[in-house]
Amino acid sequence: MLHIPSASSEIREMFSIEDLAYKRFVTLREAISAARRSFASDSAVRSVNCLVLTAVGEVKLIAFGPRGGRKTLWDFGTL
Repeated sequence: MLHIPSASSEIREMFSIEDLAYKRFVTLREAISAARRSFASDSAVRSVNCLVLTAVGEVKLIAFGPRGGRKTLWDFGTL
């Protein structure tokens, strides 16, 4: 069961509920590649958020920065 942030949380605005409902997750490697492409194509982008399915089956919302940093914004739990 996945744990979703409350409706009043700022985190809720950082991802699509539809993506979560339809299990549109990417691997960490795919998320890093997508973030790099986003930063390369648009210099105004400050961060890229992705729903990532980890190797151990956890779903996390991770923010990627333009210099390669990443931060877990929310841990939804294990599928």
